[in-house]
Amino acid sequence: MLKKTNIIWNYFQKYCLPPLCSNCNKRVGYLCQTCTKQLTFTINHSRIANCNHYYFSNYTPLLKTIIKAIKYDNYKQALRPIYNHLNQNPRIQSLLKQYDIWIPIPYHPNKLYQRGYNIIETMFKPIFDQNNVPIQYNLERKKNTNPLAKLSKINRKKTLKNAFKIKQKQKKNKKNLKIALVDDIVTTQTSMKECINILQESYSIDKLDCISLIKA
Repeated sequence: MLKKTNIIWNYFQKYCLPPLCSNCNKRVGYLCQTCTKQLTFTINHSRIANCNHYYFSNYTPLLKTIIKAIKYDNYKQALRPIYNHLNQNPRIQSLLKQYDIWIPIPYHPNKLYQRGYNIIETMFKPIFDQNNVPIQYNLERKKNTNPLAKLSKINRKKTLKNAFKIKQKQKKNKKNLKIALVDDIVTTQTSMKECINILQESYSIDKLDCISLIKA
């Protein structure tokens, strides 16, 4: 029923309502040209556990507003300007093309059912596809956790403990892989660390890097 409700709302929003900019609320599209021009992405570097973490922006007020609209107001179309910015950046293209596979941090099936689409895939898959880097669904989320945004780092860690696992059919040793582990936003690093541990225990990996749009 939730899925059907999302479909009806998306149809009504697309064909019956003039789209509002997710940031300034002008009736000129899901992200107006003025706000789009304020988006800037570059390659930044940090570390998560024993892995490199490459992220393309800090969590600016503009991105907070856009991401909130995308996640909670069904503004999937606001992802397109973000994708276009990433796709037109040659340094980001050069970074992403070096991997053998990329693995998205998985959502729980119930979350995908409610939202109706996968934010990470929508944003990153076209760019990886363009560079011939295939997606693999090696991980799955077995715990349907409540929203984590308002939890402390300690409570988030407790909530995500044993939340992920390797998919049963993927349990074989793959050697010398260069893997990109991809998320939309990295806040406390808890999800990334859980997935890093699982992948490193399951595979022989040449390189495992973390990629995210935002570091909060």
